[in-house]
Amino acid sequence: MLIDIKESEINTLDSFYPAYRELYKFDNVKNILQLLQFQGLLEIAKESNGDVIIISSENGKLIASSLCSVYFNRVKEISGAIKPLHTISFSSLRDSINSLLYE
Repeated sequence: MLIDIKESEINTLDSFYPAYRELYKFDNVKNILQLLQFQGLLEIAKESNGDVIIISSENGKLIASSLCSVYFNRVKEISGAIKPLHTISFSSLRDSINSLLYE
């Protein structure tokens, strides 16, 4: 699946989060994550290498799929396009990107 990325969506904090100022308030982010976990919308796990990962629970995915706005639709479109990248090792992905950038 190929999609066109808009210039405004590249390397900008507001492209990742519409109210980006909130991202700098770590207490707010922590509280939001705790609330989402308490409501059963997120699952938090620790990997064997010590990394902590946060993923949507099945209930969280159901609620997210029901959200309808230009922003959420765009996030869903981009997420669907990059999902296959999860199956590629980091080194293979890096080599592929470098070959595209430096041809």
